[in-house]
Amino acid sequence: MHACQSAVVLLAAACLGPAALAQGLPRAPLASDSAISVRVGMAATWQSMANPAPPDITGEKAADLSEYALTATPTIDNLKDHALALAPLPENPAWYVFRPAGDTYHLTFDIADSAQRLGHIVVSDLATGQVVGSVRAAPGGATLAGQIEVAWEQAYFRIDGHAASGALLFVLGATNRRPDTFVHFSTVGQFAPHRPATVSTPRFPGGCDVVVGVVGDPYNPVGVRVTTAGGDSWFSLGCGARDRTNPTPAPDIMEPPLPFHPYIRRKCIQQPGAMPFPPNERADLPSLANAILSARQEDTTRAITAIAMPPYSDMTGHWHAKFLGRVTAFFAVPYTVAR
Repeated sequence: MHACQSAVVLLAAACLGPAALAQGLPRAPLASDSAISVRVGMAATWQSMANPAPPDITGEKAADLSEYALTATPTIDNLKDHALALAPLPENPAWYVFRPAGDTYHLTFDIADSAQRLGHIVVSDLATGQVVGSVRAAPGGATLAGQIEVAWEQAYFRIDGHAASGALLFVLGATNRRPDTFVHFSTVGQFAPHRPATVSTPRFPGGCDVVVGVVGDPYNPVGVRVTTAGGDSWFSLGCGARDRTNPTPAPDIMEPPLPFHPYIRRKCIQQPGAMPFPPNERADLPSLANAILSARQEDTTRAITAIAMPPYSDMTGHWHAKFLGRVTAFFAVPYTVAR
């Protein structure tokens, strides 16, 4: 009998969490103009995508920022080459991957200029070039603060900072680090499932000559030890017997005794729940979904068959059952191009 376990594990190394929810996140001075310091944040009620247990957290997270020369062109692929400020990873891995509780969040802006030149900023979607909003500076040009509501699916932005005269002061890139690419892989191990208790009969009182493994439910994996090492020793072996008489002139069959009777050839004994992350058009998920589906396929053919009984027969049936276990773990690792 072949049994399988499968699970979806979500890992990440490019997001942040509650550690970055503190108020008063610091501004970063521009490398090209130290009089100007900037901070771009993301405000929403956040939920963990990796673990449903942590409660939602309302607050502001820092966005990753990149700085460009005024003549340079920001792109999604070159954000990492112009990094200005990167938010630290959280201490709690459950918050490595997150999303807003709704479909939108707010980009927040806190910009200061000791030279008092600020006029306004224009924010556009870096993927499409479409303008998503603008924020005007306070009178006097020393500070600029505000927010723009955007869709969570909009992950990359260009921020053009202008003086009151309209002249271009700075060009920034920003990302919310929403996973836009999923790399997946799987690993396979094996284990010896539990075996059912030996079934003896008056005519077969000794039971099995050979048994291997721990008595228990083969469909319950609790307590088994999984290994990824090769070898053929990872199985359990059990047996059962049954005495039966066929007093009729017609042929009959003798079914194996319980609990051997209901076993099928392949049973998925632990199925994964829904993937804890939403697919998107850039995610490389189809082959992962197919691999999970394949691991969850069952063969409902009976693993232990009945014995034919001739007319007027008196027989003792004896069955051996070998139980093999395989565990498959699936890992989907999300990352952002900019990180």
